[in-house]
Amino acid sequence: MHPVFRRPALRYLVSVALLFALAGCSPDAALPSTTLASASQPTASGSPFAASPSPVATSPAPILEPPTGRIAFIRDSDIYLVDADGTNLVRLTNDPEVESNLVWQLDGSKLFFVWQSYGNPYQVHLASIEATGDGRRELGVTLQDAGRSSRSPDGQSMVLEGDGSPGSGIGVLSLATGIWSPLTKDGGTYARWSPDGRQIAYALIGRGLGLIDLVEGGEPTIIGVVVSALEGWTPDGRGLIYQTCGQTKDSCRFVSITIDAPYQPIPYSGPPAPWPSLASPDGAWVATTKPEGLFVARLGGDEVRLPGSPALIWLDGGPIWSSDSNWIAFVGHDEAFTNSPLVVASVFGGDVREVAVGAQGTDAAWQPVRR
Repeated sequence: MHPVFRRPALRYLVSVALLFALAGCSPDAALPSTTLASASQPTASGSPFAASPSPVATSPAPILEPPTGRIAFIRDSDIYLVDADGTNLVRLTNDPEVESNLVWQLDGSKLFFVWQSYGNPYQVHLASIEATGDGRRELGVTLQDAGRSSRSPDGQSMVLEGDGSPGSGIGVLSLATGIWSPLTKDGGTYARWSPDGRQIAYALIGRGLGLIDLVEGGEPTIIGVVVSALEGWTPDGRGLIYQTCGQTKDSCRFVSITIDAPYQPIPYSGPPAPWPSLASPDGAWVATTKPEGLFVARLGGDEVRLPGSPALIWLDGGPIWSSDSNWIAFVGHDEAFTNSPLVVASVFGGDVREVAVGAQGTDAAWQPVRR
C-alpha cells in the first residue's frame, strides 16, 4: 500500500476493530433514564441505516429552518460540493493529488485546502480554489505532514495543526493574503481558536495543553495536565474542555480547566467516552460520534443520543457544525462498511438527512452563511 494511505488505512482498521469489540456495549449506559425515553425514527428510503429504538431526549424540539449552505467534502481524494439538503452535487477538483483539510473563506466564495502528492506523501502543500471550481492557486507553502485545520472566528485566518509527530506543530495562514506564519514545532495538535480569536489552544498528547497568545506574542504557555484530546473552549473563553484517558476506555473523561493560574480543573459532565467530539461554534454544545450513534451535550449538561442517528459512525471523523450551531454533518457507515454517506442531523433531533455517499474521513467543511 502506498504511504499516502498508510495511516488513514490503519485508523480505519482500528476503527473497525473497536466497533466489533464494543458490539455488546449498551448505548444508553451513560444516559440518565429520568430524562430519556425509547423512540424510533424512520430513515430515508434507500438508506443503509435501519431504524431502531434508542434513548432520546423527551423535550420538544424547536422547529428549524431547513439546513442551508453547501458542504465541501472529500471523495476519492478529490473535493466535492453538495447543498446541505442533498441537491446539486458538484465535483470541484479532478487531479492525481490527495486533498484534505478544507476551510471556507468567510464569505463562502473560496476553499483553502491541503494536498499531498504520491511522489512525496509526507510533505503537504497549501492551495485555494474558488467555489465555482475555477481559480486554483498554489500558496507556495510546503510543510511536514499536518493534522486538521479550522477558520478563525473573524474569518480572516486558518490554523493548521500538527499531526503529533516531532517537528510538526501549529501555524496560521492569512486567508486574505495567503501568508503563512509558523508558530510552534512541538508536535502540537487539536488546535482550537478562542471565542474572541485572540488565542489558540492546542494539545501536546500526554504532556499538556498549549496556549498561544496571538496579540501579545511570545512563547506558548504550557499547562501541565495529562491530555488525550482537546475539544474546545468554554463559551466565556476562560476555560478549555479536554479529554484525559487512562489505560482503558472506561477511564476516559472530559474535564474543563481555567486558562489562568492556578489552572483549576473542573469535572465536566459531558461525553464520557474517547470518541471524536467537537464543540459547536456558539460554544454551547459538544457533539460526539460513537458506534451507537450521534450524541450531544449542552455545556455542563447530560449527554443524549439524537433520534434517528445511525448505529455506526466513522470513528476517525468528528462532527461538522453549521454556522448557526443547529445542524451537524458527519460521515456514517452501514454494517458491512460498504457505504459512507455524508449525513446532516438537527442538533435537537427528529431530522436526519443523508445528503451524499462516498465521503472520506474528517475532511469536510460547512459553507459559512453569507451575511
